[in-house]
Amino acid sequence: MSDIPAGWQPDPRGRHEYRYWDGTQWTDHVSNQGKVSSDPVADAAPAASDSEKSAIFKPDPTPTAGETEAAPAASASERSEVGSPTASEEPTSAREEQTVVSEPRPIFASERTDVTPTPTPASTAGASVPSSAPPAGTTTEPATAQTGAKAAAQDLMKSRSPELATILSAVVPGSGHFYTGTNKVPLAAGLLVATLAAVVISHISFLFFLIGFAIWAGAAAFALTDLRGGVRGIENTVLPKNVVGILLIGAGALLVLSLLLPYYRVSADAGPLGSVSESGSAFQFFSIIDIVLLVIGVVSIAAGAASLGLGPATDGELPPQLPLAVAIGGAIATALILFRMFVDPVPGLPSGFDADISIGRAFGIWLGLWSAMVLLLANLGLLRSLSNRGSSTTA
Repeated sequence: MSDIPAGWQPDPRGRHEYRYWDGTQWTDHVSNQGKVSSDPVADAAPAASDSEKSAIFKPDPTPTAGETEAAPAASASERSEVGSPTASEEPTSAREEQTVVSEPRPIFASERTDVTPTPTPASTAGASVPSSAPPAGTTTEPATAQTGAKAAAQDLMKSRSPELATILSAVVPGSGHFYTGTNKVPLAAGLLVATLAAVVISHISFLFFLIGFAIWAGAAAFALTDLRGGVRGIENTVLPKNVVGILLIGAGALLVLSLLLPYYRVSADAGPLGSVSESGSAFQFFSIIDIVLLVIGVVSIAAGAASLGLGPATDGELPPQLPLAVAIGGAIATALILFRMFVDPVPGLPSGFDADISIGRAFGIWLGLWSAMVLLLANLGLLRSLSNRGSSTTA
């Protein structure tokens, strides 16, 4: 299904006339006789047989002669449920059709490994509209890149993806629990409070920053253990392209924004001369690192927009090495920010000026670290997804 463009398609689960395909996966948006509603695609579904899986995308299935002869006759109770005539009045062909043609059980698109579904043309399926457009009379917007990105963002918030929860927990402990709708509200709130406390005390001095960093790292490890069985759960994170596109836009924008926020809080105590306290952004303290971080953030935004069809370049025009390049950029940004977190950018003091200087870490540097981590982890998840897809294609 990865080659099928975003648009309304016949519902593969058989419960509605149409379901919206965002170009990568099925969404919760469904349509019946032009009326749009929502039906979660992630609902549990019973297992389907191989014959049902192969028939789900084929209109008007016709039984073979062997199947018609071998099909058992319907019972009297089954005929009474559908308003069929009695056994003496019912033609043989009608009974055979009832026993052979059955409504397929709902299955997920990801479970269909035996066939490669294709959109059903209107001429063959008897549909009133082409498969690339919404059903006639629907009140939804046309299937454009903007509506596809909007639908992907809505699905991202509703899907309760454990992979996305893993990234959120590694970055801001407690946020992944709330995203998945956990019933451990006190635990999730405690993790968020610990993260906030770590950021606040980091303002005081470098020593308090070390304490805060240890609190944050411990909370992240505990959150990952509670959600995914440990920090190694990050290695199993696999994300689809549309989810990564949204994360790249958001994380890239936050990385650029963090450069404008205070990165450090500098306090100087000169004894009888008094004391002074000032905050400075990355642009004030850095000379090259801030430019590197700015470029990584802008490239990430552009890559995310292009992958969702929102940029001047289409997804097909993007180089296949782009996810790896953005992942490397996220790793570089993470390393640079961690370096500046643990190494004080002490400003030069005039000769003979004696002062006690304390440099704390402000919120901006934490936001930059979290944004860089999202860029790294999201693209690693996309690379694993592409690798798995390539392995399955080769097999």
